[in-house]
Amino acid sequence: MRATRREEISNYLIYIKKEKEIFTMRKVKRIKNVLCVLLATIISLVSMTTVKADGEVAPYEDMENATLLQKECYDLDEDTMIEITTYEKSIPSFARSSWKTKTGTRTYRIINKKSNTVFVRYILKGTFKYNGKSAQCTDATTECKVFVPNVYNVITNRAEKAGNTVLGYFYCTHVKTGKGMGGTFSIKCAANGTLTIN
Repeated sequence: MRATRREEISNYLIYIKKEKEIFTMRKVKRIKNVLCVLLATIISLVSMTTVKADGEVAPYEDMENATLLQKECYDLDEDTMIEITTYEKSIPSFARSSWKTKTGTRTYRIINKKSNTVFVRYILKGTFKYNGKSAQCTDATTECKVFVPNVYNVITNRAEKAGNTVLGYFYCTHVKTGKGMGGTFSIKCAANGTLTIN
């Protein structure tokens, strides 16, 4: 009887131990599943953020204060188009001065019409100050990014100030065909702050 009782107790303890192991394994599996879902969600969010940044329509984060001046689109061929957008944005000044400040940008994109993929993006940005009597360009910068490698080679990418005008120079060629595109871009600021583009 005692031996039988001991065997029952021993078997019961073994059973409890196995149940604990099974419970622990299930718990670990659940945690792994949750972590996998979280990791997949994070990767998805990062990918969405990257795509959004690459496909940025306007070079301003604060779109409420940016004004679209012009948008031009024309076809290069059946699959490719050029899009050129121009924006202006007034910069608030807290100092007492007769001078006001604004920025102007011209963004040049080479886009695949079917997939809406941007191959290359060139942004010319000029900062201007004006006071009603005169105006001048105080800063000239460019930003050029190739989103799809081995399709276009960027040959020229620069900017310069010229009085009240910012000048941008951009030129690239197609890797396979050798076809070139781009040109000289300008934004001019009048004494009253009106921007004209070319």
